[in-house]
Amino acid sequence: MRVFSALLVVSLIIISLPLSGCSWLWVTRDDFFTRIDSLESKTDDILVEQQRLKNIERELTRLNSHVMVLDEIQRAEQEQSLLNDLLKEVQLLRSALEDYSQIDPQTKEQIEIIYEQIDLLVSTSMQAMLVQRELQDIHRQIKYHSSESFEKILELAQRIERMENDLDSRSEGYSGKELELILADLSDIRSQIGSVAFDEIVEADHTIYTVRSGDTLWGISRAYGTTIGEIRDANPWLGDSSLIKTGQELLIPVSIQELLNQGYIGEHFGLGTDYSNLIEAIESSFGSFDYGYANPGIDLSVKPGSVVTAILPGRVILSEKINDLYGETIIIDHGQGIRTVYGRLKNRSVSEDSFVSKGDIIGSTGIGTHNLHFEFWKNDTPIDPAEILFERIGVFEATMYTEWDDGKNPTSPTFRMTASGSIVKEFRTIAADPSILPMGSIVYIPFFADAPNGGFFIVEDTGSSIRGKRIDIYTRDFDEAATFKRDLIVYLVGSDRQ
Repeated sequence: MRVFSALLVVSLIIISLPLSGCSWLWVTRDDFFTRIDSLESKTDDILVEQQRLKNIERELTRLNSHVMVLDEIQRAEQEQSLLNDLLKEVQLLRSALEDYSQIDPQTKEQIEIIYEQIDLLVSTSMQAMLVQRELQDIHRQIKYHSSESFEKILELAQRIERMENDLDSRSEGYSGKELELILADLSDIRSQIGSVAFDEIVEADHTIYTVRSGDTLWGISRAYGTTIGEIRDANPWLGDSSLIKTGQELLIPVSIQELLNQGYIGEHFGLGTDYSNLIEAIESSFGSFDYGYANPGIDLSVKPGSVVTAILPGRVILSEKINDLYGETIIIDHGQGIRTVYGRLKNRSVSEDSFVSKGDIIGSTGIGTHNLHFEFWKNDTPIDPAEILFERIGVFEATMYTEWDDGKNPTSPTFRMTASGSIVKEFRTIAADPSILPMGSIVYIPFFADAPNGGFFIVEDTGSSIRGKRIDIYTRDFDEAATFKRDLIVYLVGSDRQ
C-alpha cells in the first residue's frame, strides 16, 4: 500500500512541479519522503474525521430512535384511550336505554342487539390494533438482529409469520383464552429477541463509548473505573494527547459483563429468592400488557424513600419528567448502544450530561406501589431485565399436566401430591428434571408475565418423561393440558429452600 501511495505521489509531483514553476531536480530524497509522510498523515486525518462524522450521524439516529420510543408510548396510550372512550360511550347509551321505559320491548331488544354488535366491533378493533402493533414492532426488532443469531431469529420469525397469517384470516375477534395465549407468546418472543441483544453485549471484552460534546478523558475514565493511561493504551491513535472530539469512538478496556453483578442488582431492587416477595415486589413484568402495550421494562414496589443507584457507569442523557406514566425519569447512556431507564422517581439527584459511576445515587423513590420503573435497552431493542437480575438457563420444551395424569385414585391420600410432598398449585407448581433444576428451584418464565404469579414458578414435582430441558406446568384446565406445547425461555431465580 505504501509503495502504491509513493508511486501516486511521485506522479502528482512530476506533473505539478513544472506547472508551479519549480524544477523536480530541486526535490531532495528527504523532501520527497517528508511530503509523502505529510500526505499520508493528512489522509489518515481525513479518514478519522470521516469516521467521526459517521459516529455523529449514528448518534443522531440513536437519539431520534429514542424520541420515537417515547412517541410510540404516547401514541399507544392515545389509541387505547380513544377506543376505551368509545366503549364507555356505548355502555352509557345502553344504561340510558334501560332507563327509558317508554320504548316497547321489541324495539328495545333490537336496539340492544345493535349495541352488542357495536361492542363486538370495538372489542375486535382493540384486539386487532394491539396484536398488529406488537407484531409490527417485533418484526422491526427481528430484522435488526437477523445477522447476529440467524437460526434463533429465523425460528422466531416463523412464529411471528404464523401469528400474522392467523390474524389476517380472522373475520371476528379472539376469544378471551385465545387473546391471552397470543399476548403470552408475544411476551416470550420479546424476551427471546432481548436475549439475542444481551448476548451481543456480554460477548464483547470491552466497551465502545462514543464521545459527546463536553466529554473529557478524565470524566470518562473516572466513570468507567479505569485510568486515562489505560484508555490511551487501548486507543493508540490518541498518543499523548488528551484532546477528544464529539463523535469519536473510544475503546474502554472494561466489559459490561465485568460491571454487571446479578446479586447486587437484585438486592438493590429489593428482590431476593423468596417466592412470595418476588410476586409482591414485581408489580408488572417485562412484556406484560397492563397498559395496553408491552411493558418494555419492569414495575417494582420498593420501600418509600429508597435510594436508586446507577447499575452501570455512563452519561446521563435525560433527567426530567417525561409524562404522567413515567413521571420523573433518568436515562443513562453506557456506551455500545446500551441505555438504562429509571422512571417514577420522587427525586432526581443527577442532571443531564453529567457522568455517573456504577453505584452512584441518581434519585429516590416515593410512596405507594409501582414506585420504580426500570428498563434496559440495546439500541432500539428492549431487553428483559431478567437477563441482569436472574440466570438465563435456555429455551425449554414446556407442556402442561393435571393431577389426573399420573393415574392415581382420587381417594388416595397422595392424590394431587407432588414428588416434593406438597400439594400441586396452579401458577406455582412445575415438574422438571432434578439434574437440571433441583427441587425448590424458583424459575421465571416470561410467557406467563401476565399470569397471577407474574411468571414465577417453583420446581415441586418430577415426571418419568420430564428429562433434560423439559418442564411440565401444572394446570386445572384439561383442554390446556392436552394441547399446550411450546418452546419457552426460562430463567433461574434461585432456590426456595435457601
